[in-house]
Amino acid sequence: MTEKALCRVCGEPMPEGEQMFKFHGYSGDCPKPPLPKPPAPYVVERHDQADGSITYEIWDKRAASYRRLCSLNEELDGDGTAKADAEMITRALNASTPTGRPEGP
Repeated sequence: MTEKALCRVCGEPMPEGEQMFKFHGYSGDCPKPPLPKPPAPYVVERHDQADGSITYEIWDKRAASYRRLCSLNEELDGDGTAKADAEMITRALNASTPTGRPEGP
């Protein structure tokens, strides 16, 4: 194996004998603070409409594919689930997207 094993939490090289693990912990805590989390690529935006309804739009904010994926409309007499549905879809999309952190072996 030619690649150096890196901790997925702090990004530092793993100590000798711990290269098979994904993060520090066996011989002590991470030597550095955790890596910052990249911004979530999928976000929900709220838009108040002139008729009093609310539209929640799910956007893909990645530079290579910036686009609106879908819209959910909260009607005045609706069941009130559009926001929760949009947030659930966004969480699922973000969970399925790689974080950009260094990968171990």
